[in-house]
Amino acid sequence: MSLLIQIESLDKEINDNINEYMKKCIKVKIEIQKNIDVDNNKRVLKYIEMEFLIYQIENKIDKLVNSNSIFNKVINEKVSIEFKQNEQKN
Repeated sequence: MSLLIQIESLDKEINDNINEYMKKCIKVKIEIQKNIDVDNNKRVLKYIEMEFLIYQIENKIDKLVNSNSIFNKVINEKVSIEFKQNEQKN
């Protein structure tokens, strides 16, 4: 299984309304390509796409989405493990 990741950082303007707490929106698109066994032993490539919108909000919630957060550590570790496994296979 290979993971292709695009991370796009979208800056948001801070205004006097609800957006005053929103500093940054990070769009993460993960595309997973996996070989699936189907009838007659044919191999089919299955595509799964997930999109996350992560809002970085001041102080309290900021810790949930910054680069040191558990969320990002888990994502980064899984990605690096997948890439290492793929490198070993090749």
